[in-house]
Amino acid sequence: MLSEQTRERLHHLRLGAMADAYLAQQRDAATASLSFDERLGMLVDAEQLARENRALRRRLTEAKLRMNQACVEDFGTPAASWIAPSFASSPAVAGSPSIRMS
Repeated sequence: MLSEQTRERLHHLRLGAMADAYLAQQRDAATASLSFDERLGMLVDAEQLARENRALRRRLTEAKLRMNQACVEDFGTPAASWIAPSFASSPAVAGSPSIRMS
């Protein structure tokens, strides 16, 4: 009963991630062997990580990036392959020594 009251108080204090981590610690027998300081540190880490993730998610949403589906692998393609075919065939670009089309 005491753990349920503790979880409710954590939620009331807007420490939801800490309350969830506390419940996970209660269910995991391996955490019983940890000291109080170690368990408390794990709870604080869980709350801090959740807050940082929430802030990052909010900033990404507010940024309104043009390419919200960007992938890291997309940045490995050569710059010449990004040029539209009609633009690449124009005489000014086709004869340019800095851009070579293969």
